Amino acid sequence: METLEDLSYKHVTEIKFYKTEMADEGVKYVCKFVEKSKSTQILVLPNNEITSAGCDYIGLCMDPRISVPIIKLKLDMNDIGTEGLKNLAKGLC
Repeated sequence: METLEDLSYKHVTEIKFYKTEMADEGVKYVCKFVEKSKSTQILVLPNNEITSAGCDYIGLCMDPRISVPIIKLKLDMNDIGTEGLKNLAKGLC
């Protein structure tokens, strides 16, 4: 993700990582890329050990003021809990 961000690559419309154990730190890098590229429409991150902290990154990334065009977000099988949903809701409202 850092390499794509450094290259200013703006043609990624889908990001899908399955069981990569990226955890919250990895989500931070994905979100940085998504914010910079402004082209990602689909973000699929199931079973990646994401917690409420990772949801905070995603929520901030999806803030309407940033104008990220995500239309599909999938976070199945991550332990985000109620706090994670609250963090996501901040960016979605």
